[in-house]
Amino acid sequence: MGEPSLLISVVIPTRDRAVYLRETLRTVLAIDDPEVEIVVSDNASEDDTKAVVASFTDQRLRYVNPGRRVSMRANFEFAFRQSNGQYLLYIGDDDGVMPRQFPALRWLLEQHRPDMLGWRHSTFFWPIKGFSDKRGGIRLSRASLFGQPRWVDTQPLAAALLECRTSALDPMPAVYHGCMSRAHLQRLQTPDGTVFAGRIPDAYVAYLSVLCGARFLHVEHPFTINGIGPASTGASHHRYRPTDQADSPARRFGTESAQDDHLEAIARHLPSIALNLFSTMETARRFSARADGPDYRAWYEYLMRSAAESDPELGSLILSEAGQYAGSTGTQPQLEQAQAGYNRLERIAHQKSLAARWRKVVMLSQSFKFGAGIAGRSTIATAIERVDPLVRDYLGVLRNKARPGLPWRTMMLRGIVQLLRSR
Repeated sequence: MGEPSLLISVVIPTRDRAVYLRETLRTVLAIDDPEVEIVVSDNASEDDTKAVVASFTDQRLRYVNPGRRVSMRANFEFAFRQSNGQYLLYIGDDDGVMPRQFPALRWLLEQHRPDMLGWRHSTFFWPIKGFSDKRGGIRLSRASLFGQPRWVDTQPLAAALLECRTSALDPMPAVYHGCMSRAHLQRLQTPDGTVFAGRIPDAYVAYLSVLCGARFLHVEHPFTINGIGPASTGASHHRYRPTDQADSPARRFGTESAQDDHLEAIARHLPSIALNLFSTMETARRFSARADGPDYRAWYEYLMRSAAESDPELGSLILSEAGQYAGSTGTQPQLEQAQAGYNRLERIAHQKSLAARWRKVVMLSQSFKFGAGIAGRSTIATAIERVDPLVRDYLGVLRNKARPGLPWRTMMLRGIVQLLRSR
């Protein structure tokens, strides 16, 4: 007899977004696999989240609730303790899983048993108002489909992280839109037994994983779709403006993080991706037992660049936090070096911008955008219903080690036929 199938936990932390969660659950419950559990960890929502979960009758689905409002970090931790899978896959409550691709995901886990399995997810942009099919869509890129698995050496990633070479952090392992084994996550526990010990929990375990040299398998193929909408916390941080009420998810994240008693390298939260990633890196490094430290000059330059691109009020606060941290860690010389070198960075920024634009042009020329609407609705569920059948050949590609060219061309033909039928 062979080994029993792995139990895979799809974990969905959620808070007050029942209207999105309903669509996310439709994608996950469409997975045809009995050895899957779906854990919805409801962070004390005040809407009808519990009723939405109860409206689905599937024995694989479980609803858990910490009983009080906690930070995102604490909810990730709570969900981990409530799950049972040998592998865990976290997605957001406005994201989705590609159910037809799940057999390939399972095959990769059972064949290779990695500490971490990563993939290139695609993105769906939720309509701003309502779920009209006039908005939204998914763009699939040839370079991010039907790839063969490859082991990724995490040591270069660790070096790039410490040196703040953010463009070299690709691919990165993930538990959010990625899989990590329970055994690996348990090895990351802090002395008090905490797994998710950083304010941005998914980035924390990713950073700590590469710093600890975990076994990382990556494929260029989407098993999940990242949903970005008006309620997305990450998008709110990226576009933050103090006077914009649409950025309330970032402010709420900060309020709840401030109530979390778990120690972060930089205790104060600001709605700045750069500052939060710096703090996450420093927090992860402290628990990694690595002797080599980061390139503080490079990280401070990164913060300065972020401050210059932010709202003036927020930019001033970022620089203030950087100064305080430099003072508390004895890294003022590196901060001064960063300030002296910042003008040089500004001069080359335009060249980098042009290079990034060219890469985008190349990517768009080798991609195809699919509409997401079905019967007047455009949600993560309808988007996946449209594109998932088009890429159904992936398990055959993996087993036969076929080149991706033929599956891509087949997918394109299906997409064109689908487009013509929808008119």
